[in-house]
Order: sequence, then structure tokens, then C-alpha cells
Amino acid sequence: MANMLNCKLGTLPMKYLGIPISDYHLIGMAAFASIFEKMRKRLDPWKGKNLTSGLPTS
Repeated sequence: MANMLNCKLGTLPMKYLGIPISDYHLIGMAAFASIFEKMRKRLDPWKGKNLTSGLPTS
């Protein structure tokens, strides 16, 4: 089937769009640590841009 569709066969575990895909149960947060780290790196600068000092601006 893969030859007919001109695809290559892969092996598990693998990552698809950055998400771990496996044929066994992914245990705990360690399996998703890379996703959490990427999200944290993107959210840290965003949070700083939208925080206010709480002081009046006049």
C-alpha cells in the first residue's frame, strides 16, 4: 500500500507535528516535556508584553 501511495514506512515511537505518537501507553508528563517547553518559551515573551505595572498612566 505504501508503494502505491509513494510513501515511506516509518517506525514507532515517532513525533507527528511535535506530538509523540507511540504504540504503547505514554506514561507521565515526561513524554510531553518537549511540548511544554516549547509552549513555555513562546508564552514567556507574550506574557510580558501584556502585563501592566498597575500604576496610573497619567
